[in-house]
Amino acid sequence: MANERFVHARATPDPRKNLNGNGHWESPAVRALRPPVGYTAANLTHWSTPMARIANATRETFPDSLKYVWDKTMGGPTGAANIFATMGNNPEVLRGYLRCGNALWASCGLDVRTRELVILRCAYLKNSAYEWHQHVRIGREAGITDEQTNALRDWGPSKLFSPPERALFAYADALNVSNHPGKPTFDELSKHFDASTVVGVTILAAFYFATAAFLGAMEVETETDFVGWEL
Repeated sequence: MANERFVHARATPDPRKNLNGNGHWESPAVRALRPPVGYTAANLTHWSTPMARIANATRETFPDSLKYVWDKTMGGPTGAANIFATMGNNPEVLRGYLRCGNALWASCGLDVRTRELVILRCAYLKNSAYEWHQHVRIGREAGITDEQTNALRDWGPSKLFSPPERALFAYADALNVSNHPGKPTFDELSKHFDASTVVGVTILAAFYFATAAFLGAMEVETETDFVGWEL
Protein backbone atom coordinates (compact mmCIF):
# COMPACT_ATOMS: atom_id res chain seq x y z
CA MET A 1 0.00 0.00 0.00
CA ALA A 2 1.53 3.25 -1.14
CA ASN A 3 0.47 5.22 1.91
CA GLU A 4 1.56 2.70 4.52
CA ARG A 5 3.84 4.01 7.25
CA PHE A 6 6.77 1.96 8.49
CA VAL A 7 6.00 2.42 12.15
CA HIS A 8 3.98 0.68 14.81
CA ALA A 9 0.57 2.16 15.44
CA ARG A 10 1.56 3.27 18.95
CA ALA A 11 4.19 5.64 17.55
CA THR A 12 2.69 9.00 16.55
CA PRO A 13 5.51 11.15 15.18
CA ASP A 14 4.81 14.59 13.79
CA PRO A 15 4.95 13.99 10.01
CA ARG A 16 6.40 17.47 9.49
CA LYS A 17 9.50 16.37 11.41
CA ASN A 18 9.96 13.09 9.55
CA LEU A 19 10.18 14.00 5.88
CA ASN A 20 13.15 12.90 3.83
CA GLY A 21 14.68 14.78 0.93
CA ASN A 22 12.00 13.53 -1.42
CA GLY A 23 9.20 14.81 0.80
CA HIS A 24 8.20 11.32 1.93
CA TRP A 25 7.46 10.45 5.56
CA GLU A 26 10.09 8.13 7.07
CA SER A 27 10.24 6.29 10.35
CA PRO A 28 12.54 7.24 13.23
CA ALA A 29 14.50 4.02 12.74
CA VAL A 30 15.28 4.82 9.11
CA ARG A 31 16.11 8.44 9.90
CA ALA A 32 18.41 7.43 12.75
CA LEU A 33 20.61 5.38 10.44
CA ARG A 34 21.04 8.14 7.89
CA PRO A 35 24.53 9.65 7.61
CA PRO A 36 25.02 12.89 9.55
CA VAL A 37 23.68 16.15 8.15
CA GLY A 38 26.29 17.79 5.93
CA TYR A 39 27.59 14.59 4.40
CA THR A 40 26.95 13.91 0.74
CA ALA A 41 27.42 10.92 -1.48
CA ALA A 42 30.68 12.50 -2.64
CA ASN A 43 32.33 12.81 0.76
CA LEU A 44 31.05 9.78 2.66
CA THR A 45 33.78 7.24 3.31
CA HIS A 46 32.96 4.04 1.39
CA TRP A 47 29.71 5.55 0.11
CA SER A 48 30.37 4.94 -3.57
CA THR A 49 32.44 1.80 -2.95
CA PRO A 50 30.58 -1.40 -3.90
CA MET A 51 29.75 -3.76 -1.05
CA ALA A 52 32.27 -6.54 -0.56
CA ARG A 53 29.77 -9.27 -1.40
CA ILE A 54 26.88 -7.77 -3.37
CA ALA A 55 26.22 -4.36 -4.88
CA ASN A 56 23.70 -1.92 -3.48
CA ALA A 57 20.21 -2.10 -4.91
CA THR A 58 18.90 0.69 -7.12
CA ARG A 59 15.43 2.12 -7.53
CA GLU A 60 15.20 0.47 -10.94
CA THR A 61 15.53 -2.98 -9.34
CA PHE A 62 12.44 -2.42 -7.19
CA PRO A 63 9.08 -3.52 -8.63
CA ASP A 64 6.66 -0.66 -9.22
CA SER A 65 4.50 -1.81 -6.31
CA LEU A 66 7.44 -1.35 -3.90
CA LYS A 67 9.12 1.76 -5.28
CA TYR A 68 7.51 3.65 -2.41
CA VAL A 69 9.73 1.59 -0.08
CA TRP A 70 12.77 2.92 -1.92
CA ASP A 71 11.47 6.47 -1.90
CA LYS A 72 10.77 6.42 1.84
CA THR A 73 13.97 4.64 2.81
CA MET A 74 16.58 5.81 0.33
CA GLY A 75 15.40 9.39 -0.28
CA GLY A 76 17.37 12.45 0.71
CA PRO A 77 20.67 13.98 -0.38
CA THR A 78 22.84 11.32 1.26
CA GLY A 79 20.77 8.29 0.40
CA ALA A 80 20.13 5.49 2.87
CA ALA A 81 22.32 3.56 5.26
CA ASN A 82 24.27 0.78 3.57
CA ILE A 83 22.34 -1.88 5.45
CA PHE A 84 19.13 -0.81 3.71
CA ALA A 85 20.78 -0.37 0.32
CA THR A 86 22.15 -3.93 0.58
CA MET A 87 18.96 -5.45 1.93
CA GLY A 88 17.10 -3.68 -0.86
CA ASN A 89 18.23 -6.44 -3.20
CA ASN A 90 15.18 -8.19 -1.78
CA PRO A 91 12.58 -5.39 -1.56
CA GLU A 92 9.90 -7.52 0.11
CA VAL A 93 12.30 -8.59 2.85
CA LEU A 94 13.49 -5.00 3.33
CA ARG A 95 9.89 -3.87 3.80
CA GLY A 96 9.28 -6.61 6.36
CA TYR A 97 12.53 -5.86 8.16
CA LEU A 98 11.62 -2.18 8.49
CA ARG A 99 8.16 -2.99 9.79
CA CYS A 100 9.54 -5.35 12.42
CA GLY A 101 12.34 -2.98 13.44
CA ASN A 102 10.01 -0.04 13.84
CA ALA A 103 7.53 -2.06 15.89
CA LEU A 104 10.37 -3.03 18.22
CA TRP A 105 11.67 0.54 18.50
CA ALA A 106 8.20 1.82 19.30
CA SER A 107 6.86 -0.98 21.49
CA CYS A 108 9.56 -3.22 22.96
CA GLY A 109 8.81 -1.69 26.36
CA LEU A 110 12.17 0.00 26.93
CA ASP A 111 12.95 3.70 26.82
CA VAL A 112 15.27 4.77 24.00
CA ARG A 113 18.43 4.91 26.10
CA THR A 114 17.88 1.45 27.60
CA ARG A 115 16.94 0.00 24.24
CA GLU A 116 20.19 1.29 22.78
CA LEU A 117 22.21 -0.23 25.63
CA VAL A 118 20.71 -3.62 24.80
CA ILE A 119 21.39 -3.21 21.07
CA LEU A 120 25.00 -2.18 21.73
CA ARG A 121 25.50 -5.24 23.93
CA CYS A 122 24.08 -7.43 21.16
CA ALA A 123 26.38 -5.79 18.60
CA TYR A 124 29.41 -6.38 20.79
CA LEU A 125 28.49 -10.01 21.47
CA LYS A 126 28.23 -10.63 17.72
CA ASN A 127 31.35 -8.59 16.87
CA SER A 128 29.25 -6.54 14.46
CA ALA A 129 31.26 -3.42 13.65
CA TYR A 130 28.49 -1.88 11.55
CA GLU A 131 25.80 -2.39 14.18
CA TRP A 132 28.11 -1.08 16.90
CA HIS A 133 29.14 1.93 14.79
CA GLN A 134 25.57 2.98 14.06
CA HIS A 135 24.25 2.50 17.56
CA VAL A 136 27.13 4.26 19.29
CA ARG A 137 25.88 7.39 17.55
CA ILE A 138 22.23 6.69 18.29
CA GLY A 139 23.12 5.85 21.88
CA ARG A 140 24.98 9.10 22.34
CA GLU A 141 21.93 10.97 21.11
CA ALA A 142 19.86 9.04 23.67
CA GLY A 143 22.15 10.04 26.54
CA ILE A 144 24.56 7.10 26.81
CA THR A 145 28.02 8.35 27.74
CA ASP A 146 31.18 7.02 26.10
CA GLU A 147 32.26 5.78 29.54
CA GLN A 148 29.11 3.67 29.75
CA THR A 149 29.56 2.36 26.22
CA ASN A 150 33.12 1.31 26.99
CA ALA A 151 32.00 -0.35 30.23
CA LEU A 152 29.27 -2.20 28.38
CA ARG A 153 31.85 -4.46 26.76
CA ASP A 154 32.65 -5.94 30.19
CA TRP A 155 29.64 -4.88 32.20
CA GLY A 156 30.00 -7.39 35.05
CA PRO A 157 32.38 -5.44 37.31
CA SER A 158 31.10 -2.01 36.27
CA LYS A 159 29.26 0.23 38.73
CA LEU A 160 27.73 2.34 35.95
CA PHE A 161 24.59 0.29 35.38
CA SER A 162 21.40 -0.17 37.37
CA PRO A 163 20.04 -3.58 38.45
CA PRO A 164 17.41 -3.58 35.66
CA GLU A 165 20.10 -2.78 33.07
CA ARG A 166 22.33 -5.53 34.44
CA ALA A 167 19.43 -7.97 34.21
CA LEU A 168 18.98 -7.01 30.56
CA PHE A 169 22.66 -7.53 29.76
CA ALA A 170 22.71 -10.92 31.50
CA TYR A 171 19.63 -11.97 29.54
CA ALA A 172 21.13 -10.87 26.21
CA ASP A 173 24.34 -12.72 27.08
CA ALA A 174 22.37 -15.86 27.90
CA LEU A 175 20.38 -15.66 24.66
CA ASN A 176 23.64 -15.37 22.76
CA VAL A 177 24.76 -18.69 24.21
CA SER A 178 21.49 -20.61 24.10
CA ASN A 179 17.88 -20.26 23.02
CA HIS A 180 17.02 -21.52 26.51
CA PRO A 181 18.34 -18.96 29.00
CA GLY A 182 18.54 -20.30 32.52
CA LYS A 183 15.72 -19.83 35.00
CA PRO A 184 17.70 -17.57 37.37
CA THR A 185 18.53 -15.21 34.51
CA PHE A 186 14.96 -15.20 33.26
CA ASP A 187 13.54 -14.71 36.74
CA GLU A 188 15.88 -11.78 37.42
CA LEU A 189 14.71 -10.09 34.21
CA SER A 190 11.09 -10.71 35.18
CA LYS A 191 11.66 -9.03 38.55
CA HIS A 192 12.28 -5.75 36.76
CA PHE A 193 10.05 -5.92 33.68
CA ASP A 194 6.49 -7.03 32.96
CA ALA A 195 5.60 -9.84 30.57
CA SER A 196 5.04 -7.49 27.63
CA THR A 197 8.54 -6.04 27.98
CA VAL A 198 10.13 -9.46 28.46
CA VAL A 199 8.61 -10.47 25.11
CA GLY A 200 9.76 -7.22 23.52
CA VAL A 201 13.30 -7.53 24.85
CA THR A 202 13.58 -11.15 23.71
CA ILE A 203 12.57 -10.28 20.16
CA LEU A 204 14.70 -7.12 20.21
CA ALA A 205 17.81 -9.14 21.06
CA ALA A 206 16.98 -11.81 18.50
CA PHE A 207 16.34 -9.15 15.86
CA TYR A 208 19.73 -7.51 16.36
CA PHE A 209 21.53 -10.85 16.55
CA ALA A 210 19.97 -11.66 13.16
CA THR A 211 20.86 -8.20 11.86
CA ALA A 212 24.48 -8.76 12.88
CA ALA A 213 24.49 -12.07 11.01
CA PHE A 214 23.19 -10.37 7.88
CA LEU A 215 25.71 -7.53 8.12
CA GLY A 216 28.58 -9.95 8.59
CA ALA A 217 27.55 -12.32 5.82
CA MET A 218 27.15 -9.44 3.37
CA GLU A 219 30.29 -7.65 4.67
CA VAL A 220 28.32 -4.39 4.82
CA GLU A 221 30.69 -1.48 5.33
CA THR A 222 30.15 1.55 7.53
CA GLU A 223 29.39 4.76 5.65
CA THR A 224 31.95 6.74 7.65
CA ASP A 225 35.19 5.67 9.35
CA PHE A 226 34.51 3.04 12.02
CA VAL A 227 34.08 4.67 15.43
CA GLY A 228 36.17 1.98 17.11
CA TRP A 229 35.39 -0.59 19.79
CA GLU A 230 36.82 1.67 22.48
CA LEU A 231 35.67 5.30 22.51
